[in-house]
Amino acid sequence: MADSTTITCVKHIETYVDSASSKSPSQQDASLDALAKLLMNDMITLELLVREMEMYLTTTDNVIRARGILLLAELLTRISSKTLENNTIHSLIGFFADRLSDWRALRGALVGCLALMRRKSGTGAISGSDANAVAQSFMQNIQVQSLGQHDRKLCFEILECLIDSYPDTVLPMEEEFVYVICEAIDDEKDPQCLLITFHLVEILAKLYPESSSSLASYAEDLFNILGSYFPIHFTHPKGDDDVKREELSRALMLAFASTPLFEPFAIPLLLEKLSSSLPSAKIESLKYLKSTHNIYTHSGVRGLQILASFPGNFLPVSKSTFKDILVEFISVIIIKFNNASIWRSVLNALVEISSLIEKYDDFEKMASFDVIVVERMLALLSSDDLSMPFSLKVEAISTIGMTNLKYMLKIVQELDTAISASLLKYWLDGNSNSAEHAMLLLECYVDKVLPWFQNTKDTDNVPMHFALKIWDEIEDNTLFCDSLNEKKLLETTMNGMKHAVASSSKFIPLMVDGLAILSEDVQNRDIVYNLLLVLSGILTDKNGQEVIVENAYPVIMCLNKLVFYQHMMLVRETAIQCLTAMSDLPYARVYRFRPEVLQALSRALDDPKRSVRQEAVRCRQAWASISSRSL
Repeated sequence: MADSTTITCVKHIETYVDSASSKSPSQQDASLDALAKLLMNDMITLELLVREMEMYLTTTDNVIRARGILLLAELLTRISSKTLENNTIHSLIGFFADRLSDWRALRGALVGCLALMRRKSGTGAISGSDANAVAQSFMQNIQVQSLGQHDRKLCFEILECLIDSYPDTVLPMEEEFVYVICEAIDDEKDPQCLLITFHLVEILAKLYPESSSSLASYAEDLFNILGSYFPIHFTHPKGDDDVKREELSRALMLAFASTPLFEPFAIPLLLEKLSSSLPSAKIESLKYLKSTHNIYTHSGVRGLQILASFPGNFLPVSKSTFKDILVEFISVIIIKFNNASIWRSVLNALVEISSLIEKYDDFEKMASFDVIVVERMLALLSSDDLSMPFSLKVEAISTIGMTNLKYMLKIVQELDTAISASLLKYWLDGNSNSAEHAMLLLECYVDKVLPWFQNTKDTDNVPMHFALKIWDEIEDNTLFCDSLNEKKLLETTMNGMKHAVASSSKFIPLMVDGLAILSEDVQNRDIVYNLLLVLSGILTDKNGQEVIVENAYPVIMCLNKLVFYQHMMLVRETAIQCLTAMSDLPYARVYRFRPEVLQALSRALDDPKRSVRQEAVRCRQAWASISSRSL
């Protein structure tokens, strides 16, 4: 039985190997299948087969040797699921690695190496040292671009397998390995090969981190190779097995986005193609910019920003594309806030987009921005979701609001609601987070919102409304002074009141009337004092002084009465300090009130508290001296 099987084996070997025979390709393939079946069914051993093939594997006849090596390689491909001993695997991979230098028999050597490298560990796989032998022989002996299409594809698959399956082996090779890949893929034109080369670049970038000098050294070379294919344009054949343009485009896009090291080279190229006369180039550029912006950080964001900001007349970007960009950006704001650099880049991009939309009166884009960005941020501010820091929510919504009056008016309403809710929650249950949120919101109002409205025409009602809002909060919560243990929250609240009043001349008379009414009840002494501190703060603010000048008389009359406030020494002292500050106001506006002030101060000189008397002396001297000031 063994002799008969051996004879059959030899016959099939000769049929496949002997190129001078009259056997057709189909007969040769049948012999290949028959030999594989004998091996899989253990009718013959691999060792026996190799012994019978020895002459064909080592002959000096180039054609016979090439066919013999290819036969062995093809058989290994067909029996990949059959378990082989480690010694056998080691001997075979050593043989095929050596044969990579035999250019006459290179096809079989490539197929054999690939067949053994792809074996799973459970059926006998090559070791790291075996993989190293293949890599070293490959780098020393093969010039990929000098080969035919089929052999080039095999070479790319070997490189791909080395990175995917044996990363620890090729990682130490660093620059030498990167160089070999650059050289191998340069000027490749076959679609099937290109699909693998693009993936090679993608996984190579993952193999070597951004900080790796090896990849950084060749980043420009690698991208120049990739960039030469953008945008993908070719007419593929009708066959089902052929690579489609969409497949190539996606593979190239993944390669573009594989490492931030490509950013300096990719972004200029993509932006350049946006101005192409070919719609397909513009669409591809947009797609790539969206894909890479999380990797390329600032420049990627900038690219999408530029695209979204183009007026519709100049760049045919569809409504859906514009909306997609906004959705992508707002998702970064809400989800990817841990990456501060990207987060701020995206926020700045949204601000720039909004500003340019308003500049060009692009009402259609403005409506989309309102729904996708502004409304989403408003909902986020009122949401109980704690995943995103509240400080970032406030920063994002206020920053975006400052680009457009319509947006800011919406945001002001939400800020008012959020401030009231936070203060109320703190007063009711003492929640420290609520106090912190209230302070953040109030500081946002003072530092961003109110200054912005001061530079915007016909918006005096906003600061007045805010001041009244704070006033209502103080009046409606009788526990304000007793339960608000955190001094900082109180100071922040009153500071907000001060800046709001300083921004709205309409509120000063209301504030003066409020002080007059509140001063009648001793229980309101703390509120009176805090409001007086607000007035004092306004007098030290340049913008506030302008508001006071317009209401000088009612303010002075109110302060003159508070000089004799019996229920709190600090109120009398602060009232006199405010009068002192008012002596520095324009002479023509305050001089006529000098007699009333001096009369009130003469009585304050007899105050039982020494600090009050001292303030009265200083104030009297200040008002007495204004007569010497010129008009």
